[in-house]
Amino acid sequence: MEYYEQFGRDHLKKVGVIDSALYPFSPEIWNSHSLAGFNMDGMTAVLENAMTDHDGYTRG
Repeated sequence: MEYYEQFGRDHLKKVGVIDSALYPFSPEIWNSHSLAGFNMDGMTAVLENAMTDHDGYTRG
């Protein structure tokens, strides 16, 4: 989505969104997803940051 924001839709035929977290709720140590361990408060904070500080979120 960042590409579209910066350069528009010229030369862009399709956009695919892929979530690589196979099990985002897993409590295992390898899981760095914001939902790890069913952390709904953490996920809410991430999404609120994305909506209120888009530039900082996408560059962070």
